[in-house]
Amino acid sequence: MAGGNISRVTGNFESIGAGLINIKREEALDFLRKYLEAASYKALVDSFSNYEYNKGRISVDTQKGSLAVGINLYRKKPEKEISISICTIF
Repeated sequence: MAGGNISRVTGNFESIGAGLINIKREEALDFLRKYLEAASYKALVDSFSNYEYNKGRISVDTQKGSLAVGINLYRKKPEKEISISICTIF
């Protein structure tokens, strides 16, 4: 696609079953330290340690020259939802 343009990307990916996220090394999220207070950073790291979810969804969409990626993970007991949004301009 050298020299080409992407005019539209949209779609969703959904899990067909439960899953587990387990970030074993805190360094994987270390780049976020400069954006968060210490307590918020610790809560984020704790959220990704052995997080079992029942449903997962990744959405992708282009809007006005930017690419938006959303990740939503939900579990029933104890009820908890994690939502992550990433946006980049191209």
